[in-house]
Amino acid sequence: MIDLALRPARLCALAALVILVASLDARAESKDASSGAKLTGKVVLEGPPPEPRVINMSKDPKCIELHDGKEVLDEAVLIGKDGGVKNAFVYVRRGAPKQDYPMPDEPAVLDQTHCAYRPRVMGMRVGQQLLVKNSDPVTHNVRSFPIFNRPFNYGQPADSEPRDRVFDRAEREIEVQCDIHPWMHAFIFVMDHPFYCVTQEDGTYEIDGLPPGEYTLALWHEKLGKQQQKIVIGEKPAELNFTY
Repeated sequence: MIDLALRPARLCALAALVILVASLDARAESKDASSGAKLTGKVVLEGPPPEPRVINMSKDPKCIELHDGKEVLDEAVLIGKDGGVKNAFVYVRRGAPKQDYPMPDEPAVLDQTHCAYRPRVMGMRVGQQLLVKNSDPVTHNVRSFPIFNRPFNYGQPADSEPRDRVFDRAEREIEVQCDIHPWMHAFIFVMDHPFYCVTQEDGTYEIDGLPPGEYTLALWHEKLGKQQQKIVIGEKPAELNFTY
């Protein structure tokens, strides 16, 4: 026999459960809606690309050995199929909402391999750990040239442990070079939001999660220069291309 006195309590519990489930569903929908739109595009160079120069590695014969004695070309300007520009940095310069964004789970990594920095151009977040590795059998020097952040300058022998650094302030194109091998250069962008990308070999880029709004997108390349464009982002995927 069912105790009728318990029915109101059971009904209240059931109602609370329904409200809780509805609330969780609403939060999930809100989270999905706030995930933002995807922005894609391509950076291209019109006309013939500049002739790459041959790097003189005679200062360190071990670097020549790492390339089996073959000529090594400078990578300042890398142009792929159909004029696509590699290693251009595309980022939101204005319009990103002022909020705390989730930090990447993994550190950013700058490696030294075959007497070159890899990657040559990279983006990372303010407060994110940077690991600098030396995968070469030779000693390198790692020297940075920031304006707003604390610089670093140290030697990194072969088989040494990675060195870690953290940048406390947002800053664009921090140059890194090796004083032992002067052809080695890298550029680090320290961002206070996650809306940035380095172009691929074919010049394409992809930035996810942009909330609806008006943005200024900036483009940087170490030799080809800088550009800016404005775009209005809605709920649907958008496209923005750049031409040098």
